[in-house]
Amino acid sequence: MSVQFGRWNFDGLAISPEYVEKARAALEPYGPATDESYSRPGLTILFRAFRTTKESHRESQPHVLASGTVIT
Repeated sequence: MSVQFGRWNFDGLAISPEYVEKARAALEPYGPATDESYSRPGLTILFRAFRTTKESHRESQPHVLASGTVIT
């Protein structure tokens, strides 16, 4: 099973890089195959994949649509 993490500061304040690194380290054992992320001011999404099928190797998350919508 893959894992995801998100932090959104509704006031737009920056998210501490130290906070993000702690979250990334906590997720690592549960998603050893990838370390993907998406960031904007006040928003960070992390994704760690645990690949179990050949199809799962084609996945990339978070996925950003042409409209700018972000899907995990």
